[in-house]
Amino acid sequence: MESSNAKNILLALFVVTNLLVVATLMIDFSPILAKYRNYPGVNEAKQESFQSAVTPVDRVEDKENIVESVDWRVYALDWWKNEMLSSKDPNWSGRQRMHDELKHGKLWYDESVENYFIHKLEEHQFPSNCSRNHWLAYQPMASGLLSCVHVLHPVLMMAMMKGEENTVIPVGYFLDGERTNPTYFGCGELRDRHLGCFFNLTSCRIEDDEMRYGALIRKSTSNQPRGVNWDYFMNRPTYPGGMTVLRNWVPVWPRPLDDDVRIQKNSTKPKLLFWNEVRKHGSVGVYGMGEAAVETVWEDYIEFAFTSMLSSWMLRQTTARVKEIANQIMAKYSDSTGRPLWKAPVLTLHVRQTDKSLEDPFFKKYKRYRNVTDYIKEMESFETKYKFEWPSIFLISDSGSAMQSLAEALNGVTGLPDSANGEEGKRFIMYDWTDDKDLIERTGGHNYIPEEKKHSAQEHFLASLYIIERISDYSIVAYSSNVGRFISELIGYRHRVACAERLGPSALSIDDCWTHD
Repeated sequence: MESSNAKNILLALFVVTNLLVVATLMIDFSPILAKYRNYPGVNEAKQESFQSAVTPVDRVEDKENIVESVDWRVYALDWWKNEMLSSKDPNWSGRQRMHDELKHGKLWYDESVENYFIHKLEEHQFPSNCSRNHWLAYQPMASGLLSCVHVLHPVLMMAMMKGEENTVIPVGYFLDGERTNPTYFGCGELRDRHLGCFFNLTSCRIEDDEMRYGALIRKSTSNQPRGVNWDYFMNRPTYPGGMTVLRNWVPVWPRPLDDDVRIQKNSTKPKLLFWNEVRKHGSVGVYGMGEAAVETVWEDYIEFAFTSMLSSWMLRQTTARVKEIANQIMAKYSDSTGRPLWKAPVLTLHVRQTDKSLEDPFFKKYKRYRNVTDYIKEMESFETKYKFEWPSIFLISDSGSAMQSLAEALNGVTGLPDSANGEEGKRFIMYDWTDDKDLIERTGGHNYIPEEKKHSAQEHFLASLYIIERISDYSIVAYSSNVGRFISELIGYRHRVACAERLGPSALSIDDCWTHD
């Protein structure tokens, strides 16, 4: 009897001990796990199609210091969300004041909203059964790369707003005499010259379906109208296994007659109905305002939120070659262990000059492009007002001389734009040093780049945008350019904030009469 009691006591002690160990583990590791969750308003790096997840931060502790080796793609993110780093940075409080002020009155959304939107998008574009979905075939317009991207956005939205199994299929050209867009030089045969050359947009391929492919060729070679418009597609039923050919130009959105019309909760417009569906799956709000403010938020903010999520998604869907170029660019700005030499926060400066005379409001008025020192003045105005400094600058421009002038104004250098990096008191300047920065300026514009060099130039251009999306905290851009608007979308997505005005929490447009539209 005594032996049995002793065994029971030992068994009870064993169970209690194990429970204590489990409880201790739960208590000890919860803060560690919580540390790597999102801070509000900052996006985590996403798993990507063409490469493995980014390298996590490795910390090796010695007697006095913690040595960090971190992939450049998550370096800025770690600075944003790691209070141990940001609290010691003299630039953090001023940068935070700037963002807090510029966010006031702007639409925000959380990770759950973003995840639901991307889930719906990929559900349409990467269906389990391509043959069952209705296909929305879209041929590119004759325009620049990001102009084509921005026109594709409402097409992708159409498929999602339809609320049925619809997949957007990018298609190229089918007639030898048909006008081809220099944007797609180097993409292969005429039929391959579309956005699928640069982005993995869908798992469905038009060539894999003989019936629909044949119907598309017949449609393309006939004298009939090439496709239908927005209203036709949205107001008529679609059927599994069918296909609608869309005209290669559609309005960005069907807008209300009165631009001052506010959005009402029960709007019947497809876009707003879809917005109401998406926001139910997470949290949305307006910075500095009550819950009711989201019911009357400006329609342009909703458009910006959708557009920014689409832009960043497309950039994540770019090719392995583009990401390889980005890594090569940033390798120069890292030490031998891969640790970045630049510091956050990073400001992006975007200057468009070579072929923008017809759209640049400054050029229209003064018959010349704006002096690059205007960008520096705007930058310094922010720094003076909010009492901080951008230690690192990323330059993107179609003008090599403009980049050179910016570097000279920033750091007083006359050599390469990044030649003063590492010198005390100098800003750390980054740009795509792996490509010919004078090519566009020398040839006279994007459309005049020799065909044999065009595709590579496009890949380098996308690599710069890929870098900006990963590292940039703010931007000074030109909204008269699709590039400037795209950059503001990338940074807006990073902070999960939507703003359509010239001045906002992701960008300032140097064009004083342009907004993000």
